[in-house]
Amino acid sequence: MDESTTADAVVGIVDATDADAPDVAALATAVRRAGGTAVVADASRLANADVDAVVSPGDRALYDVVRARTNVPVLPVGTDPSTRSVPPADAADAIATVVAGEHDATTRTTLAVDPPGVGVVRTLADVTLVTTEPARISEYTLTADDRVVGRVRADGVVLATPVGSQGYARAAGSHVLAPHTGVLAAVPIAPFATNADDWVVPHDDVALTVERDEGDVSLRVDDAHVTRLGHDDVVHVAPDDPLTVAVTPQSTGPWPHALEKH
Repeated sequence: MDESTTADAVVGIVDATDADAPDVAALATAVRRAGGTAVVADASRLANADVDAVVSPGDRALYDVVRARTNVPVLPVGTDPSTRSVPPADAADAIATVVAGEHDATTRTTLAVDPPGVGVVRTLADVTLVTTEPARISEYTLTADDRVVGRVRADGVVLATPVGSQGYARAAGSHVLAPHTGVLAAVPIAPFATNADDWVVPHDDVALTVERDEGDVSLRVDDAHVTRLGHDDVVHVAPDDPLTVAVTPQSTGPWPHALEKH
């Protein structure tokens, strides 16, 4: 049980802009009915507000929460099940549990992504390098602990956390990673070779380098375009502070309970 919230808890609701996100007004009403105070704002403002927990409706809102470096427990609603999300239909009951301080907690790996000239960006699911123009092949080198793991000619490469390994990376052929394993999956996108390798690497010190100068490469972090990369540009990736996820009886997930840390 997490005692950080009480019946007069202040709960932030991310003001989601995604049309498919759960209804923000209904989530705020659920907080008030449970005896708490609801604060509706964007993720950046909530990260600096005096709140006891944050509700993130939809994947886009959750990614915003991660980038804003929210440091209180987050209750994902209507997001990918790998985040221990709550179905929208069960959100009111889950929120009541959080307001009462009766929730458990687990964590999800996040990464500090450091591209040249931009500054560090925090990510929850994946880091993707892909040629800006469709069907243009580039070449990428993957290193871990300063050792070359592999090189690949492809449209791009995606580096995924356990959360991301069940998303876009899985569609590209990723292994599914269990939480808390300390590894990342690296998968080429549309590789030139018919039997291209993919890799599972420790997440401690990983880098992706653009090796060919045949066109710009775009860097995407979760759902956001970050910058364009050129020949010899290196993107460094390392562990960041884990995301604390509030877990209630309504939370779902693809992994057995024994694989979660509470």
